[in-house]
Amino acid sequence: SHNRLVDIRLLNRLRSLQKLNLSYNLIDSIDCLKNLQNLTMLNISNNNIHSIAALSTCHALQSLDASENAIQQIEDLSHLTSLKYLNLHKNFIDTLVSIPRHWPKSLHTLVISDNEIQDLTEISYLTSFIDLNTLYIADNPCLSVIDERYGCHQPFDYRPYILNWCLSIHNLDGIFITRKER
Repeated sequence: SHNRLVDIRLLNRLRSLQKLNLSYNLIDSIDCLKNLQNLTMLNISNNNIHSIAALSTCHALQSLDASENAIQQIEDLSHLTSLKYLNLHKNFIDTLVSIPRHWPKSLHTLVISDNEIQDLTEISYLTSFIDLNTLYIADNPCLSVIDERYGCHQPFDYRPYILNWCLSIHNLDGIFITRKER
């Protein structure tokens, strides 16, 4: 990490590689990582990556941090059946509609905070993730309402709504769910 790497094509030869940290570089493509079948942990945060589709062949992947990139779409990661942790914090994702088809049901932790999700009803697309116990969704436009008096965004308590849809959640935005909230 922190090396100002741009070209990572030589990494495709390291087929036994299990953990890789490429955070804080200048990488815009990870297509060369598609042959790293033994990769279990990948950190590609803080780059300029637009697509993570190449990772769909990394079947051993358990943890993926792709936060703070330029990802706009939910891509097909459904073949990553070992994936437990997915961090897409601070990207440009505006809809969750394709999540049920494109993400593995094995997810335990999902971080989609600080994206462009406009509609809170999008949370309904997470209902099929029965093992999802930790969700970070804060700092999305859907979690505030415009105060007509002042013309600014005001937060509201979205926790009951999310817990109604996502019954397996134990931790929402870093705060554990209380008995009262259930």
